[in-house]
Amino acid sequence: MGTWSGDPFGNDSAVDWTDQLGDATDWSGVREALQDIVDTDDYIDAEVSSIAIAAVAVVAYGLGFTAVTGVPDAAAGFVARVGPPPTALRPLAFSALAAATSPVTELAELWMEGGSADWDTANAQLEAFLGGPY
Repeated sequence: MGTWSGDPFGNDSAVDWTDQLGDATDWSGVREALQDIVDTDDYIDAEVSSIAIAAVAVVAYGLGFTAVTGVPDAAAGFVARVGPPPTALRPLAFSALAAATSPVTELAELWMEGGSADWDTANAQLEAFLGGPY
């Protein structure tokens, strides 16, 4: 996975996932990405966490969070096309972010090894915007 920043869309997995939103007509694909990580009991690999964090950022962006940086055109177009997310996605996004950034995930371990200040800041901003816990 290529990574260039700690922002939610700062890696190949996140950008590749958002490309799929170019054809989406509703929030079901975003919900699925969030639910997948919340429902897992296994060790979470970096790609799954990256996709979940991107999905969280799309929800936040759809709710008007302007601090999300580097929003890919496909994600911005998706939100403009389908409108804001259903209310139920906000607490699900909060839970997914907690799961994706848990210290026992591969992605968190990689960021801890390589210096996680940018990643921590970006995720803390998302968490603060989403509120919670629910």
